[in-house]
Formats: sequence, C-alpha cells, structure tokens
Amino acid sequence: MSSPRGARPWLALILLLYLFLGAGMSLVVPLAEAPDELDHYLYGRYLARERAFPPLSPVAAENPTMEANQPPLFYAVQAAATGWIGHGEALELAQNNCFSFDPDDAGRQTFYVHTFAEAAPFAGPALAFRAGRLLSVLLGALAVVLAYALGRLAAPGDARVGLLAAALLAFNPQFLFISASVNNDVLTAVLGVAIVTLSALAWERPRPATFALLDTVVGLGLLTKAGLFAVWPVALLAAAAPLARLPFAPRGTERPWRAALRSSLLPLALVGGIPLLLAGWWYVRATRLYGDPLAWRVHLAAKGPFVLREGRFGLQDLGEFVDLHFRSAWALFGWLNVAVPGWVYAVLALLVIAAAAGLLWAVAACLRRGEPCTLSLPTLGLSALAVLATYVSLLRYVQTINWSGYQGRLAFAAAAPVAVLLAAGLSFLAGRAETTHPPRSWLARLLRWLPPGFLLVLSAAALLLVLPAAYPRQGIFQIAGLSPACARFAPGLLLDGFQAPLRAAPGERVAVTLATYGMAGQSGEGVLTVELRGDGGELWGTGETAVSWQPGQTVTTSVPLAVDGEAAPGRATLFAGLRGAGGNWAAGRSANGRDLPQPLALDTLKIPAPAVTATPQTAVGVDLEGTLRLEGYDLAREDGDLAVTLYWSALGAPAAEHTTYVHLLDADGRLLAQDDGQPGGGKYPTSIWDTGEVVLDRKLLALPAPLPPGPLRLVAGAYLLPEGASLGEEVPLQTVTFSAEGELRP
Repeated sequence: MSSPRGARPWLALILLLYLFLGAGMSLVVPLAEAPDELDHYLYGRYLARERAFPPLSPVAAENPTMEANQPPLFYAVQAAATGWIGHGEALELAQNNCFSFDPDDAGRQTFYVHTFAEAAPFAGPALAFRAGRLLSVLLGALAVVLAYALGRLAAPGDARVGLLAAALLAFNPQFLFISASVNNDVLTAVLGVAIVTLSALAWERPRPATFALLDTVVGLGLLTKAGLFAVWPVALLAAAAPLARLPFAPRGTERPWRAALRSSLLPLALVGGIPLLLAGWWYVRATRLYGDPLAWRVHLAAKGPFVLREGRFGLQDLGEFVDLHFRSAWALFGWLNVAVPGWVYAVLALLVIAAAAGLLWAVAACLRRGEPCTLSLPTLGLSALAVLATYVSLLRYVQTINWSGYQGRLAFAAAAPVAVLLAAGLSFLAGRAETTHPPRSWLARLLRWLPPGFLLVLSAAALLLVLPAAYPRQGIFQIAGLSPACARFAPGLLLDGFQAPLRAAPGERVAVTLATYGMAGQSGEGVLTVELRGDGGELWGTGETAVSWQPGQTVTTSVPLAVDGEAAPGRATLFAGLRGAGGNWAAGRSANGRDLPQPLALDTLKIPAPAVTATPQTAVGVDLEGTLRLEGYDLAREDGDLAVTLYWSALGAPAAEHTTYVHLLDADGRLLAQDDGQPGGGKYPTSIWDTGEVVLDRKLLALPAPLPPGPLRLVAGAYLLPEGASLGEEVPLQTVTFSAEGELRP
C-alpha cells in the first residue's frame, strides 16, 4: 500500500464512503439546520435572481442575507450550478421560538419550523437548496483528494500517510456535516489545502507553472473568505524558499545571498501581486460602499448584541473557546445543539494528543543527525504554519465576537493540513511500533487505522442514530401558516405553533389548530383546551380535545371553539393550555425555563359589531388622510349632557389605535367640553376595524354651567397617542347655541 498505484483503490473507497455519508447527511438534516446555512443559501439565490451582489445594511431587517459581507466566489458557483432551480420562489422558514442551544434540551432541536414544502419529492426552492448541498458535498470530496496529495508530499516514500490524512478528513463527522450544508467554509477548506499543497510543491520544485497556479488559487481564496488571508503567508514563504534555505546551508560554504534574493524576487512579487489583481476589486468595492475592506462595521451593526463580545477576552473565555471549538471541530451538529456522548470527545482528545506527540517525536527524530527520516519537514512546516496562522486569525476574531465565533468550521481553512499533521504523527507511532516489535505488526496497523476507523463508525452512527434522533421524521414537518408559540407543558408536550381565525361572530363555531411536539423521553396524554375571553376577563367561549403523544412526534390538533351568543363586540384574547386527568392546568415553561401563566395567551381575535344600517342625522363625508372617513353624526341632549354619535368608516384596515374626539369650543376657540377616547370605550379600537366597516362611536360631553352666550363650535377628529399626532385636520360639525336654561336650540 506504500506505492501511489496501490493506494488508489483505497483512496477511491475513502471517497465513496465520504460521498455516501455526506449525501446521506444532506438528506437527513432538515434545510437550514447548519449554522447560518439559510443566509448562505439566500446569498446564492440573490445572485441568481438579481444578477447583483446583495446589499449590506446596518439594520438587520433590511438585509436580504446576513452574509452579504462575504466575498462572492462560493455563492457565484452555487448560483451558477443551482440558481435555475426554483430561484423565483422564496423558501419560507419561521424560527422555532422554543429553540435552545442546550444539547440536553428535551424540546424540538430544529432552529426553524419546517413545513411539508421541503419534504420529498423535492421541488422549487427546496430542490435548489438540496442541489446546493450536494454541490458542497462534491467540493468536500475535492478537499479530501487534496488532503491525500498533501499527505503524499509530507511523506514521499509512504502513501499510507496520504491515505490516513484523507480518511481523517473524510470521516470527520463535523466535516461531513458542514460539507452536507450550503456553506462557504467547504470551499474555504478546498482552497486552504490547495494553497498549502501548491506551496509545498513550489518549495521543492519552484517552477513557473506551479507559481502561476498557486497565485491563482490564493486569489480565488481571497474571493471566497477573508479568513484565507491567514494562509497567504504560506504561499509567500514558498516563494521565498531560496532565502529561507540559506540559514540551513552547510557550514563552511559561501552563502549565495544575492542569487537567492534574485531567485525569490519574482515569485514573491507574483504571489504578492496576482492575488490582489484577482480579488482586490472586491475589497475596494467594500471600502467604497461601507468604509472598510471587510464591511465589518456594518456587518457587526446588523448582527448587534447577538454576536458582539461583552468585556475583554480572558482566560475563562479561552477555556470556553478550547472546549467548544474542539467539540464543534469533530462532532457537534445542528446549531451547536446536537452532541454525541461525552466519552466520544474524550476518545477524540486522546487521539489528537497521541497524534501530536507522535508528530513532535517524528520531527525530533528527523532533526537528529544520522536518523532516517521518511517525512518532508518543509511540507510539515508549511502545514503547521497554515494551522498556526489560521488560529492566530481566529483568536483575533473572537476578541470582538462572542462564543458564536468559537465554531470549529471557522478554522476549516486548516482542516486538511491538520489532518495531514495528525496522520504524520499517527503513522510515525505506528512505524515505531512496527520497528520495535516486528512480530506485532498488527499493533502498527491498529495504531495507524484505528483512528480513521473510529471516525468512520462515529460518522455512520451520526448519520443513522444521532441525527435521526435529533430530527425525527415524524416530528419534522408542520402545516404551513402557523403562528409561533412556545410552552413546554410539564407532562412532556410542547406547544410550538397555532392557527386561529382573525374573527368570530357571537354564536359562531370556529376551529383553533394547535401544533404540538412530544418532548424527548416523555410520552403521555391530556386534554388540550382553548378559551376565548373578553378584555374584562369574561369567558366568551371554550373548547377541548383529548390528545396523546410519543417522544419526537408532532401532533397537530383541531380544537372546536363555540363563541357565546352574548359575546360583546370588540377584541377578545385566545388562550390555550393542557389539562391533566384531574382537570387542572399543567404547568408550562418557556425555552429558557421561565414559568408561564396558564392558560397561555396566544393571540387576539375580533368579535365584530352588528352591521350598521341606519343613516346619520347629519352627513359629513370627510376623509382623514385616507385612513378613516367621518360619514356623519347624530346629536342629542341627554340628562344635561350633549350626546354625539359619530359614524366612522374604515378606508383601509387601520394598523394603529387612533383616539377619536368631539370638542365643544367657544367663539375664541377655547375648549369648553370634550370626550376623547378610543371607540367603544377602548373595547372596539380602530386597529380591529375591517376595510369598509361602519362603526358607531358615541361621545358624551359634560357641559359646563353656565354656558357662555352665543354660538359655540362643535368639532371632531382623531389623533394617535402617545405622540398626539393628528390624523388630518379637525372636522367642523356644526355651530350650536343653547337657551338660558341650557337647552339645545334648533
């Protein structure tokens, strides 16, 4: 197996297993359930749809994608390959209000609420999304091949190091998971290892064609992710190889500084300049549009407190970084909330420690004179430099970004070089075992192939056990159009969505749909109950349905609700909850453990007033800024007060709750009497009016005594609190006069 020809079938097998596992994960994991995957998909969709780069705004809601600051190469490839599939449609994914980052959380583990629109058979945007995932899987396969090539350069006489490096990368469960998502980190991994591999080739054989390809790849890297700036020095060091070799020239020889300098100047100029020619336009564009080449300030303003670090990065933060980064570099799936058992991370840590010890031992052996060395120290050095530079850059990054910057995928530029270094260390340990105890060659094979075998089993377990348990097929999809909710009832049922009518007339029977989910490890039964209550707490209707559930099961239930025939017009509140066998409300909590009042208030709906058929005594017909129309009014004296009934109609569905008024003014405009308030005493606010609906709004003005002689003005209008902004001009109704006894004169 040490020859390249004998290694090819094994490399082909590694690739086939990788493709099977990666394609499987792309199908098992619901769409957008890898970190930031939806925004990566939306970037490519925007390019395909608009033929332009997405804009970046400091206001989060104004951004078509939150990844608009990223260089465009990956998204251009994605748009070209998949943009023709359903790019005219939008993929609607509501966020799961009950989501928790806690891997031990018993609730639904999806970051988004998924509907049957993304279920097989795939079509439209779901098909484009799936195709984008398969494109990422193929890019990941290219990274595996390049890891093999870099491993071959690291151990020119032993193809097993290349195979081991390819296997360590291909069977890394986290690399598979990210490669099975739409994410520019996969192309970053490809170009990162390509830069190191070409740099190693250029170091050994500095040919113009090699440097031309290296320069191009560096430029493409800078067009893929700014993090690849960290790997650029590896290429620069390869270009300066003649200078770098001088300190290691044999003693007593003349050091040809000038010749080495001449040999390095052109490669350095090309490696330093061509990438800027290829990618510089993007960073110039960002500087002109957003004030800095990375558009970093605008991006941080858009993401705000969700990602910004509070305080300085300290030792405790460093410990948290090491822990989360290590786990998410190997096997922490979903939005960092789907974990494997703790002992797995312990085994992985032992694997890395053993490989690192073997690598140091191998390098020390190579540096000792007279010791045989099967490794290429320059290739290992360039790989180590790529890893070091990547982590220096990442640690600089997390000085500003909170724990969200600890993710293992953010170091994918060095994923393959890390695999090569680990492979070199493990292979050296295996070789030592084989040399020391020739009869125990099985021990050498075990040391060499047990780690990738363990990773292969772990990846298969993730595909077949861990991910299906986190995303159970019977619990993934809900009906579309649900409003989000979050209540974790103590018996083990989670309410995470509902659908209710916007209005229900007195005496009407309506249905309320409740979408629930059986939490992990808990099955049970109960009675889902809904109530409709008025603003004063009056019970206007109730309904209930028995329900049972199993862990990981979505149960969508329609609960009938009969509205009381005496229900008062206005705004009513819909409540829902779970009752146990004794009829008591089950306790409920939010995703962060806060106790919720039971039953839980879901939404408000409108109980409409009877249709108005009468016509006003006095017609007015004045529009207030295209929102409300004062059709007319009735005027009457009532127990010493002045009763004015306004006839309003809604020109549209008003979104705001306007205060309406009637004022009595004297000849000088001084206010004598008034009635300001929302229609129906606040129980029938303008925000629930339907377009074209006519609403009676009764105002009662308490008249002062005595009233001033002469004509008085009666005006009406509407304004918005708390600013007091008037909705159009006040509307004059009529001039009124009163007798000495206070009677209204005709």
